[in-house]
Amino acid sequence: MDPSLDATAQVLQKLLLYAFLPVWVLAGFGDWLMHRWQRIEHSAGWRESALHLLMVAEMGVAVGAVLLFEMTATMFVLLLLACLLHEFTVWTDLNYAAARRRIPVPEQWVHSIQIVLPWAGLGILAVIHRGQAAAAIGLGDVPADWSITLKEPPLPIAEVTIAVGAALLLVVVPFVLELIRCLRSARTQHSRPPDSDMR
Repeated sequence: MDPSLDATAQVLQKLLLYAFLPVWVLAGFGDWLMHRWQRIEHSAGWRESALHLLMVAEMGVAVGAVLLFEMTATMFVLLLLACLLHEFTVWTDLNYAAARRRIPVPEQWVHSIQIVLPWAGLGILAVIHRGQAAAAIGLGDVPADWSITLKEPPLPIAEVTIAVGAALLLVVVPFVLELIRCLRSARTQHSRPPDSDMR
């Protein structure tokens, strides 16, 4: 933890790292399980799966920035843009999927976690680093720092490795496999000869 932060900020930082991030990763894995159960390769197909990977990439950039870089005004602008872009992609994904398959209640519940946590995380970061968060929108007495600098001191390498490893194992790899499965299904359906029974 960053020793330069006050006690409350250090508690909030631990909450983000040890509660929010694991729950978010598990929600991503749960979402993948729902898609697997629904067999989306036979309904919404590869286009929905591609949107899932796009959302993973959007939030992956944001989480990577938080883990590695100082929370300057630049980082807050980047995180806000990532959250807005993610929100738009979620809206696009749900509109596309809802027209092609049933979205069961458990999947909707998982989606609610995935939608809320990025904004909650951004809010907590704004409380921890309130000077730069306010400066990013032209408020407060602290001058905006528009630099992009690595955390000093950095987060413990073991914690970063576990966070990245869990995200890769439980989110990135499953969703890549989902897209591969959907593409294979689309190729199979495309190559299947049309029904010749015209009786």
